[in-house]
Parts: sequence; structure tokens; C-alpha cells
Amino acid sequence: MVSACIFDLNGTVVDDEHVFGHAFKHLLEKMGATEVPDMPQIGGIGVEENWPVLLNQYNVSSNKSPQELAILTHKEYLAHINEVSVTAGFEVLGDALKEQGVLLSIATSSTWTLTDAILTHVGLEDYFDVITVGDEVTAKKPSPEIFILTAEKLYVPTTECIVFEDSSSGIAAAKSAGMLSVGVYRDEDHKRKLKGAAHLIHDFTEITPNNLNAA
Repeated sequence: MVSACIFDLNGTVVDDEHVFGHAFKHLLEKMGATEVPDMPQIGGIGVEENWPVLLNQYNVSSNKSPQELAILTHKEYLAHINEVSVTAGFEVLGDALKEQGVLLSIATSSTWTLTDAILTHVGLEDYFDVITVGDEVTAKKPSPEIFILTAEKLYVPTTECIVFEDSSSGIAAAKSAGMLSVGVYRDEDHKRKLKGAAHLIHDFTEITPNNLNAA
């Protein structure tokens, strides 16, 4: 029985990992990094949490803290927010789930400020029953804390929640929380990284409430 669906935001509800990728790449190259791919970041763990990893990986340094670098990343992202769109089929699936009485929520490692800007931009600011952001937890994904907190806010047992995620850290977090997960992949390489999910979809046109209830 599915009582609630918990959606990651970035790269899942919205197609925006390329926008984050641009922001990280832009800042890394300003620091002198070379051969930076279009999406250098690790998905799901949070922007601030990415920066110590990236500075070490590309052997560059900054006089700014990870928190300050995260603020600059968000600023660069917001400068390109018009490139962000809702992932295909999301609202059709969401509306169908709502008709069946399923609760919908967001659980994202992003800050509240960025989450609010994104949801307002795509017209989903009033769409979800509950929104949980990274500011509310002490440990980001792959810790299950954000999913457990979201289930508590919804007053739904974790065993009745299904998580939609585009990152291996998010899928690991869902598993640790005792929740089934659906991986949303961009391409075949990304799909292989999400093999821990119970189901894999390219976008939301590939799944229906009936598919979820059969999980």
C-alpha cells in the first residue's frame, strides 16, 4: 500500500542537473581547474558538501569556505533558472496520485531559499503536502534522516512511502529508511549508477499509480 510519495527535487521533479553542472564548472574553472566535465558534482549530497570533494579532486584552492562557495553556486544557478523545467510526466502522475489520496512531498538536500525559487519558477510552489529541505537535518543523504523526517511530517509509516530519486546517495538513504525507491535516470551511464532502486524510469511518463501500488 502506498500512502505517500517522496520526491527528490533537483534532477528528479525538475530537470536541472545541467544547470547545477554549469554553476560548479564555472566556479571551478575560475579557480584554475582544467578538464572539468559538464556535470562535475556528486548528486544528492548537497551543494556545500560537494565543494571539499571538488576542490580536492581538481587540486584547486579557494579562500572561501564551502558555505561561501555554495552561495556562489546558488547565485550562478539562479542566473540560469530559466533553463530549469519540470521533468516530463510529473504533473500527470502527481495529479493521478492525488486523486487516489496519495500524499506528495519533497525531500531535497537544497536550501529552503533555492527550493522555493525553483518551485515558484516552475509553478509548483503549492503542489506538495510537505516540503523538507537540507537545512532541517543534521546529516544529508545518504543518511536516511531527511526521509524519516518527511514521513513523520506526513504522519505516514516509512513502509508506506515510495521515494523518487536521481542519485545513488538518495537511493541508499531511502533503503536505510525502509522505503522502496524509484530511480529517475538521464542516460544509460546514469542508469547503471541507480541499480539499487526497485524500479528505474527515464521520466514520469513511464510509471502510473497502478505500477506503484503493485510494488
